[in-house]
Amino acid sequence: MYNLTYGSVITEMLKEINVQASALGNHEFDWGVDKIQKWAKDGGFDFLASNIYDKKTGKPVEFAKPYKVITEAGKKIGLIGIATPETAFKTLPANVENLEFRDPVTATNEWAAYLRETEKVDAVVVLSHLGTFQDKVTKEITGEGAELAKNAKGIDAVITAHSHQVVNGMVNGIPVIQAGNNGRAIGQISLTFVDEKLYAASAIEDLASKAKELQEDPATKAIYDKYNDQLSPVLDEVVTTLENDLDHDKTAGLTTLGQFNTKLMMDITGAQIGLTNGGGIRAPLAKGELTVGDMYTVFPFDNTLVTFELTGADLKKNLEHGIDPNNGVGWIQFYGIKVFYDETKPVGEKITSMRLMDGTKIEADKYYNVVTNDFMATNGDGYNFSGAKNLTDTNIVMRDAMIKELKKSKSVAFEKEDLLVKGEDTTIDETSAIENDTTVIVEKIKDSNVSKVVVDATKDTTIDKGVFEALKGTDKVLTFKVGNATWTFNGKDITKVMDIDLSLKTVDDSLKSKINAVIEDILGTKAPAFMLSFKYDGELPGKADIKVFMGTEWANKTVTFFRYFPEKGTYEKVQTDVKVDKDGYAIITLDHCSDYFALEQTVAVSNLPQAGSVVGTNGFISIGFLVAMMGAAMYVATRRKEEQQAA
Repeated sequence: MYNLTYGSVITEMLKEINVQASALGNHEFDWGVDKIQKWAKDGGFDFLASNIYDKKTGKPVEFAKPYKVITEAGKKIGLIGIATPETAFKTLPANVENLEFRDPVTATNEWAAYLRETEKVDAVVVLSHLGTFQDKVTKEITGEGAELAKNAKGIDAVITAHSHQVVNGMVNGIPVIQAGNNGRAIGQISLTFVDEKLYAASAIEDLASKAKELQEDPATKAIYDKYNDQLSPVLDEVVTTLENDLDHDKTAGLTTLGQFNTKLMMDITGAQIGLTNGGGIRAPLAKGELTVGDMYTVFPFDNTLVTFELTGADLKKNLEHGIDPNNGVGWIQFYGIKVFYDETKPVGEKITSMRLMDGTKIEADKYYNVVTNDFMATNGDGYNFSGAKNLTDTNIVMRDAMIKELKKSKSVAFEKEDLLVKGEDTTIDETSAIENDTTVIVEKIKDSNVSKVVVDATKDTTIDKGVFEALKGTDKVLTFKVGNATWTFNGKDITKVMDIDLSLKTVDDSLKSKINAVIEDILGTKAPAFMLSFKYDGELPGKADIKVFMGTEWANKTVTFFRYFPEKGTYEKVQTDVKVDKDGYAIITLDHCSDYFALEQTVAVSNLPQAGSVVGTNGFISIGFLVAMMGAAMYVATRRKEEQQAA
């Protein structure tokens, strides 16, 4: 509603509730400075910002006033407006390119002195769009607003915003407050004068918790109804049906909705990689009917799609900025690539590897086709694509194009993929694999410039003990490709050396029959199972991550792996929560080769005994009998106690 009316609905409401002054936030610039003056005029209030200057003239801007003096109960209160310097990169850069956002403390000190000396005010309150945060335990307040309270002179209270937090406390003896966002709370600054001495205090009233008790304001409701009646035919139109929830929190990493959004951008433009800023997605989407109104709520900005070619090196730089949890803008959202990173490394060095979805490794000097939005493309949120070539603003509004694309399907299902991976890239590059030659492998392991060795052992599946002797104690990764399976060892995990055969063997009918019988006994019903058997039977040189092809019928499922002991007819749960990827592959960590089976992870399967407890199919009868006996014993003991007490 806000977008479709260019803010008119908000302006009318602010006029109705008699707002006298407002700070200038970053989103006031979303449609340029012309709208700012119109909103102030139509709403009957003043926008205040003392630290915004025109770069061309070097003077304060004309669309906002530096201060305002109001009189309440015979006391003159000076209000100083302060905009966050982050506005320079947290709105469309083109809309603020001629503006300078100066230091908040310097501006505040200048105008606080003026208000006290010239206007003779009794109190000074800073009305700002500076961000603040408050620790839930210690109650410490941090952020731009807190720094202002610590360093500015001659002020009595600070009102903050921008970070969408509930903040209420004292900094340097000065009340600092923020009332959350979207009308969920009301903040109040109280100025009390006793014998001409000022006592300033703050309070927050939580409206969200008492929403059902609040009464509608007829005049404000009438404004809403007027616009709602006009826009309902557009906003209520159903675009498609979502078959699952699409979560999003810009501070929580790569999200389902972020991937969904960027994949759509790729589908629309044909790009290889899609990038968008997490802050541009304003809410999650719930399962069910998706309306045009929902799309405006989630994607309120009229950002356009921008395509360009970018080198792998520049792509990495921007992703490094986007995955920095302290960047102040939230996590970048992307699709089309898989990023491996080490969170312990400093910013700029976190990403260790990047691959396209087909597994092709991203090369630093090679160009890739990228799509993003015009906000990011023009340095929004601190991203920098100045090295891009063939940059084209399609002038296609991203939200509108997404609506058009989604209308092609009656329903849409989307599952988040593991595209931001903590740890090493263990993907096998077919072209880099060497043959199973012990001498060559050992030389590679001993090469100080090599951290990972990949061996194609499909033709010769037996690995010489000399390989593990060389690997033992090192921090190197050794991967063997054997048909549809891959084995990955780390030198730190090697505890013994031996010759081993890494080939799999066909599970014969006899073994299948035995395992199926065990499954039916323990679950009380038949269940699909994946069975795995190794040619080598015994301990491995050390634990190994084994990637096996389970089949496309297992794709995107979560399974539990069990070891089966055919001689005893028993089993042992060895690994839970194993994710099968979209192609039907799963990775299991083992230190022993034997016979294994996997079941889809249901409640019944999850409740089976944990790893390390070897259980036979008759174990459940014994356990049930034991429980019954314990129950009987407890009953007898209770009866005896009651009889003794009665006596």
